[in-house]
Amino acid sequence: MTISQVKPDLYYIEGDGGNVAVYVTNEGVILVDDKYDQDHDQIVAKVKSVTSQPVKYIFSTHHHADHSGGNAKFLPTAEIISTANARANIVAGKQSNAPPGMMAARIVFTQESGVFLGGKEVRARHFGRGHTNGDAVIYFPALRTLHTGDLMAGATPLIDYPAVAAWSSGPRRSTRR
Repeated sequence: MTISQVKPDLYYIEGDGGNVAVYVTNEGVILVDDKYDQDHDQIVAKVKSVTSQPVKYIFSTHHHADHSGGNAKFLPTAEIISTANARANIVAGKQSNAPPGMMAARIVFTQESGVFLGGKEVRARHFGRGHTNGDAVIYFPALRTLHTGDLMAGATPLIDYPAVAAWSSGPRRSTRR
């Protein structure tokens, strides 16, 4: 795995599946996604290479193990935040090849959520079905930067059709403005 700087105090860790955003504040670190459980120690080491602050919050972009598989190892010291659908998908075992012991977020939202830490803000928004039925887009307002999980992976849409079909949050709503 490698860590690279995107903007001041914002980094990304890549390798072995999805990537991880690392947002450093003077009160702790906010991650976006935590990859597989076996990546936990390498992620922590990469975070420590740029700050001595502990990981306080993790936004999960969706329920797949390459994005939220490390939840169990981070939950003793950090809060995991996801959409209600992503949590329900983990609890119900919707990913057929998920490793045993996957843990769901303790904090969920249906449309929007936000974290304020060390004078910095991170927002999460669920726009409806996309890659799964529980995708979150993460926004760093001060940096005008998005983290989209697998919504924007590659040149074509990446859709987990069984997970999208598992729509469970009521009637469809338009996101057009």
